[in-house]
Amino acid sequence: MKFLTSGHAIERKLLSLIDDCKNMEWAVAWASTGHPVYNSLMKNKNKISKFTVGVDFYQTHPDFLGQFIEFKNVRVAQKSGGVFHPKVFFFEMDEGWECVLGSANFTKSAFSKNEEVAVVLSSRDVDSHSEVNRLRKKISSIFTSGAVITKQFVHNYQNIWTKNRHAIGKLTNDYGEKKSNKYMADSDIFSMGWKEFLSNVRTEGKVSLNERLMILEKAQGWLMKDSLINLDTNTRRKLGGYFGVDEETDWGWFGSMVGAGRFKNMMNQDCRLISEALDQIPPSGEVTKLHYGRFSEKYCECFSKGYLATGTRLLAMKRPDYFVCLDGPNKQVFCSDFGISAAGLNLNNYWDEVVERVVDCVWWSANPPKGEIASKVWAGRAALIDVLYYDDEDYSSLA
Repeated sequence: MKFLTSGHAIERKLLSLIDDCKNMEWAVAWASTGHPVYNSLMKNKNKISKFTVGVDFYQTHPDFLGQFIEFKNVRVAQKSGGVFHPKVFFFEMDEGWECVLGSANFTKSAFSKNEEVAVVLSSRDVDSHSEVNRLRKKISSIFTSGAVITKQFVHNYQNIWTKNRHAIGKLTNDYGEKKSNKYMADSDIFSMGWKEFLSNVRTEGKVSLNERLMILEKAQGWLMKDSLINLDTNTRRKLGGYFGVDEETDWGWFGSMVGAGRFKNMMNQDCRLISEALDQIPPSGEVTKLHYGRFSEKYCECFSKGYLATGTRLLAMKRPDYFVCLDGPNKQVFCSDFGISAAGLNLNNYWDEVVERVVDCVWWSANPPKGEIASKVWAGRAALIDVLYYDDEDYSSLA
């Protein structure tokens, strides 16, 4: 008996056994392509005697199933009411047998980045003969109850897998291009419920909340009725966050853009492209990644570097239920709490890295609450994240 304490060690052992064995009897919960053990298996398909693979949670890659359509010695596990979860790799050798049992599925992640352990049993172990017969009977029973992989099954599975792939990935913190190394349960903002979120916003925003809610109400009123380009200069200055203070409100809340010179010039003089970009976001209803992509593409025509702060400021003014303005004072702590790389954040990946995390927050999905203040906070709940990451007491307008 031998213990294997890493995915790489399990990979090396399987590669050796595939090359040396006469035949293989396997049962695994999930399988994927694109790794050395898969490549070795495909070169030795004639050695497969019994191989059953599961498809629970759509973790098995459809490309793997597609390689074994109508291949009689590979079957898909049938749903039994529970989860198909074995990881058994049995090899019959010219003399004796060896078997790898452990945590690793037949996937690229199992043999590379996952934490995996396994034990190698063999015919050389004491009292192995009677026990291996029980194991082989179980493998045979699983295989017998499985179904031959058909072209229609792979087609259907591919469609469902594609539809759910993104949602499945988010359950493992896979939001943007780079998977976060932080569990969302470690993020206080991500996991809090609606009542806690509302309480925190009211507590942390004791100085600014009334003004902030007034800003959001006015901004949405303006942008609900008309495009940015049709609004007067002072209104555009307010929406852009560089107007300063009027008799009622400090418009620097949600990100003061008083230092964004090029942005201010375009907003004041020729905001046609900025207006066209903002028009891509619907004033009500669901906002999708397609809407955002159109906005981002057009906005980046105005500013080659994207101007994350100014772009998200305008988005937060139009749809504060989806967007939070990220600028110098709040970006670093926001990104730290969500496990996002602040240095790599820009308008091109803002939707994947930020918006999709925000709308997956527990509080964001709450039903609309009762009460005037609670309803207003709910309507601007994404933009109001800024309250939790910005110190009202230390704020002073830069206008």
